[in-house]
Amino acid sequence: MSRMTQATFDLIFDGSAVRDGEIDVTELAPALLALGQAVKAAGRIVVGPEADLSLKVRAHHEGSFRVLLTAVASGEVGLEDREGRGRRPQPGQGQR
Repeated sequence: MSRMTQATFDLIFDGSAVRDGEIDVTELAPALLALGQAVKAAGRIVVGPEADLSLKVRAHHEGSFRVLLTAVASGEVGLEDREGRGRRPQPGQGQR
């Protein structure tokens, strides 16, 4: 009979890349994937080749999972017309 064992831990990112409370998704995703692969590899070494370890992200509330994302545009950003040509908004012109 097999039994399930689990451990919960916090993964904390610190440093200049997250100083403003955000991290680029292209930096976070590979870090999480690498950690998941490391956990699987460690399981095979410690428990044996039959080990089936996985790493899961726990939701703050049961029944839903929320990730707060912020889309950030830098540089000169303009609007595109219907033909896909870029145009710059005129002063006082709001976006719809």
